[in-house]
Amino acid sequence: MEETMVAKPTTLASSASPTLSRTNTEKVALAARSWCLSMPGTTREKLMANIQYACGGGIADCRAIQEDGPCYSTDIIKVANYAMNAYYYATGHEALNCYFDGTGRIVYDDPTYDSCVYH
Repeated sequence: MEETMVAKPTTLASSASPTLSRTNTEKVALAARSWCLSMPGTTREKLMANIQYACGGGIADCRAIQEDGPCYSTDIIKVANYAMNAYYYATGHEALNCYFDGTGRIVYDDPTYDSCVYH
């Protein structure tokens, strides 16, 4: 007689939550494929504050958005996106470093355009 094994669904108690464990290598690989950009609809004032926060403390490398840099633009959204991502990159791709007072979001599609390369 051949025995057939059937997987039985498991249930979790409502107070229990499954924990996903990732190795450091997996965390780095995921982080390396994520970028921090501004939320659509963010006001000009908040974008300016984000640029100042990201670039003003010396943590993020914002040289690319300076005049004559490969990411220089008169489009405040492009400048803010680059600055916010530079800060996110410099601080280790941690989600909390893309918060920007609720105006940042993490994306998984590379926002690089023309000669402006996002890290």
